[in-house]
Amino acid sequence: PTVNYTERWYTNKIEKGYDMQKKQVVAQDTTYGFYRVYNFNAALSASTTLYGFYKPLSFLGDKVRMIRHRFEPSVSLSYAPDFGDSRFGFWKDVVYEDQYGKEQRVTYSPFENGMFGTAARGKTGSLNFQIDNNIEMKIKSDRDSTGERKISLIDKLSLGMSYNMAADSFKWSDLNVGLRIK
Repeated sequence: PTVNYTERWYTNKIEKGYDMQKKQVVAQDTTYGFYRVYNFNAALSASTTLYGFYKPLSFLGDKVRMIRHRFEPSVSLSYAPDFGDSRFGFWKDVVYEDQYGKEQRVTYSPFENGMFGTAARGKTGSLNFQIDNNIEMKIKSDRDSTGERKISLIDKLSLGMSYNMAADSFKWSDLNVGLRIK
């Protein structure tokens, strides 16, 4: 398990509003005091390694001694709330009517110009799956002092995908496949 917590302290914040003459959102007021901006996230991950061995039948020849398959599945889960939510107060909206009579909304953070930035907007939640494979073969060898040597058949074959719990649609990612051989 992992938990990350970040806290920033500022001595001022800048409130914005719509200026009718300039026809844009501008800084209107700077308020001084001690303001705390924080964010956190949590994650949980698990992985293991499984080994499988295969000894070829003797009638196929005695050159191949053993084949080993290393299988490494892993899964992780992560979450962070939406710090753009009004209950945190780190982000605000300026709502105004533009020159065409349409209602416009501009979202800003009173701390966005601060030295350490502000808390991110948007909830995140994902579930990630990863499977890594490795296949090696041990063969009889006169060139090695032990009488055997290892040959890598597949250095790494990986498959991975994720599920985004916070997305409205297209929650599943593409299946990522990687292959490395020597």
